[in-house]
Amino acid sequence: MKRIIYLSLCACLLTSCSLDLQPENGLTYSNSFNTEKELNATTTSIQYYINTTVGNNYDFATAGVLADNILDGNQLREWNPRTVITSEYSWKGFYDIIFESNLLLDNIDRTKDLSPERRNYHVGQAEFGLGLSYFLLAQRYGDAIITENSSVIKPYQQSSQEQVLAAAIEHAKKAYDVLPTWDKLTDLNGNAITNRQTASKGTATALLAQIYAWKGSVTELYHLKGNAQEDYQNAVKYATELIDNKVGSYQLCASPEVLAPICQMRKALIQRQSSAFTLIRHVLRMSFHPMK
Repeated sequence: MKRIIYLSLCACLLTSCSLDLQPENGLTYSNSFNTEKELNATTTSIQYYINTTVGNNYDFATAGVLADNILDGNQLREWNPRTVITSEYSWKGFYDIIFESNLLLDNIDRTKDLSPERRNYHVGQAEFGLGLSYFLLAQRYGDAIITENSSVIKPYQQSSQEQVLAAAIEHAKKAYDVLPTWDKLTDLNGNAITNRQTASKGTATALLAQIYAWKGSVTELYHLKGNAQEDYQNAVKYATELIDNKVGSYQLCASPEVLAPICQMRKALIQRQSSAFTLIRHVLRMSFHPMK
């Protein structure tokens, strides 16, 4: 009789215990994508890193500046090899974009009640971030690392410049396929997105035109493997879609002065995003490490 009671008690304990517990007061990957609002935090991170990283490689910009356009001696000193070696110029910013983009793609299926249109918007932002990052890595560094996803941590081998460009084209095409034109972009509240910094079908088209044009010129100039003429034709194809307004309404600015307020607005937006992002990271840090 005692043996029966003992076995019954063990059975109850084994069937009632579960190690799959969700923390009630902490953020994890498994509970941070339940709603679109939570998902949108990662989308915003992708856009933040794009805005703060893409134009921030000052040494590469200086390398392409004509001496007649140099404003002061410091700009020449910035390109001194010793300065470059001892400075913190790195590709980390691009891999921040890649990580956040992969993080979104790896977890978007956790988001509940997400319509196909809203899913395409978020997936499109992530795919554009991947396409842009891999293109700039190939353009600025040549060989680079192509990561599998946001969770696999291992010593990656570098991929060739051609492979990195192929990855850029693959992701840019995925963004092109799912994103709407700029005039149809909306935020999670259904409001129209009025800034052009958010990726759209037109943005993805411009990226593809630039990738193919650059890939063709490098292939032809350095006699690399590939078909430069085919790349040029693809560049013309996507550029023509932009010019013919097939992927949105675009036109050239009448003068350089028109761009001045846009640049100032972009700078102010980045500063606001930086402040908000710092606050978010502080809140997340407090969530993972609550004060006693």
